[in-house]
Amino acid sequence: MNYSIIRNLHNILAISVVFVCCLATDSVKSVIISDGDVTNEHRGFAGGSGYHVNSLLRLVENRPSRLRCVAFGGYPAPTLHLYLDRRDVTDRFSAAVQSSLAGEKGLRQIRLRTERWTDSYTPSSEDDGHKFKCIAVVAEMNAYTEFVHISVECTWRSKDG
Repeated sequence: MNYSIIRNLHNILAISVVFVCCLATDSVKSVIISDGDVTNEHRGFAGGSGYHVNSLLRLVENRPSRLRCVAFGGYPAPTLHLYLDRRDVTDRFSAAVQSSLAGEKGLRQIRLRTERWTDSYTPSSEDDGHKFKCIAVVAEMNAYTEFVHISVECTWRSKDG
């Protein structure tokens, strides 16, 4: 038996061990529409103060309000589209994507948080009863849609001004 061939094969195999990490397309895990801050702990949270999932968002007419849509998960990062009924209002909102690593070294997962927000959404009385919708889209995956109905408290003004 030729030990030099075996030793060379062993060296080749030892050098050829390669760690391969694959990133596959992944769907969005949850979407939150809020008029407040959203932390990573709120992922998948439905309902409650400040977090609106298929419920009612109460705003005051002509008062600038914070409004945000946050999507957790998805790879690559989802694109967020925002609508007030059928009117696309996406361009009125700032955008950001944050990433973090979770899990054990060697088995880490990339977690993405994609967000669109504004601190100056100023509702009018015409917005009352309309639907605000956030659609998170990852290429080649089903879209994740969340919505709230907007209730606008109208401000009363006297004739004197």
